[in-house]
Amino acid sequence: MKRIQLSSIASAIMLLCGASAWALPQGGVVTAGSASVGTAAGATTITQTTARTAINWQSFNIGAGEAVRFVQPTSSSVALNRVVGPDASSIFGTLSANGRVFLVNPGGILFAPGASVNVGGLVASTLDITDSDFMAGRHLFSGAANGSVTNQGAITTTADGGYVALIGGRVVNEGVITARLGTVALVAGTAVTLDIAGDNLVNVVVDQGALNGLVRNGNLIMADGGRVIMTAQGAGALLSTVVNNTGVIQAQTIDQSSGSIKLLGDMQSGTVNVSGTLDASGRGTNQSGGRIVVTAHHTGLFGANIDASGDAGGGTVLLGGGFQGKDLTVANASASYMSAEAVVRADAVSQGNGGTVVLWSNDSTRGYGTITARGGAAGGSGGQIETSGHWLDVSGLNANASAPKGAAGNWLLDPADVTIGAGTTNGAFIANVFVPDSGTSVATVDSGALRIALEAGGGTNVTITTTNGGASGSGFGDITVASALTWT
Repeated sequence: MKRIQLSSIASAIMLLCGASAWALPQGGVVTAGSASVGTAAGATTITQTTARTAINWQSFNIGAGEAVRFVQPTSSSVALNRVVGPDASSIFGTLSANGRVFLVNPGGILFAPGASVNVGGLVASTLDITDSDFMAGRHLFSGAANGSVTNQGAITTTADGGYVALIGGRVVNEGVITARLGTVALVAGTAVTLDIAGDNLVNVVVDQGALNGLVRNGNLIMADGGRVIMTAQGAGALLSTVVNNTGVIQAQTIDQSSGSIKLLGDMQSGTVNVSGTLDASGRGTNQSGGRIVVTAHHTGLFGANIDASGDAGGGTVLLGGGFQGKDLTVANASASYMSAEAVVRADAVSQGNGGTVVLWSNDSTRGYGTITARGGAAGGSGGQIETSGHWLDVSGLNANASAPKGAAGNWLLDPADVTIGAGTTNGAFIANVFVPDSGTSVATVDSGALRIALEAGGGTNVTITTTNGGASGSGFGDITVASALTWT
């Protein structure tokens, strides 16, 4: 027994020593462009002499207390690092570059707690890119997407307008990502195109979805004056994908550069769940709010805090679709849900017009929370609120598009059939929030919620329209008043 125990201890010591000895990138071979690799104690320096270079590595890891630095000709230079060995990449130390770094590893990539990444731009992907596409500036990534990309450290772009893109079948942020005036993209798919525009903002196209793709933010993403994109597309109609935000996503206005936040799930079988914060506000003097879009087959706000307010004007928040479902740039959800604790604001704070908030779906829409698009305290009109779906329940919803020093805004409700009555639903006892109540085909509007909207803060105009057709409801376009509605 003693010999076995000693042998086990010796093996463990060898493994620990081996992990330490092989922590830095190993086996680098330049396959395109030109670069040299130098290693000293605890540090590796890659000196790049062409605008683009590609290096194949047997492994790419950075241990705690160790550093990898890229010295590149300009801030727009790009180094592609492709891991061809079998192991995932683990980054515990420091990765820095004056330009941009791509790290590709089909086995997976982890930025561990304590990891520090400071680069002009970063792409971390389990999908591969060919040398020919890379050298030609075509950012076409594809692969099986079996590995995951996880950030638990701190990733920061060193200059305004940089980008961070995490791409794989499963992409998770549990750390902090910062890209001021730039782009942060978390993408699940098996074929993805990154289009880096002249302003350095990145457009993302998922050309092919992933099997049960997942994108999740559980901590903090900041791209003030820029954009944040989280998207997961499925590989087929029966394969679900999920986009979750339980943390904070911030893309506030800087000077006159407003921010944009997009959470996009698969429109056939995907779900977007928001229980954290989405902040595209503009709180500085004369700033306006930005734009927030959240949509998927099922779009859910579970205690979410969403803000596109601005000092000089409210922004735009589109949940499950655009105004009246007619915005061709925003896909329409099949079902949308807003819990009683959820709050969505697109207010003008000081002076200016309220913004636009839409809660939409083609089939079933439930809204029980608070939506405001108020005009400024010193002047400006109220904004536009819409809560619509062929089947609609907004019992207890608090909608406010008032304006203390200007014209009242409007709350539009546009179901197939509707009953105005004394609503009792608040979303607390619903078995499935994405389907209509069993045994009913008529939308419910709480007369108390209408009265509050008509009175609060100087009042909000209310418009109720119906259509004579739809996926749910009888399709007659009836409006039934079942409870007295009075206001002052």
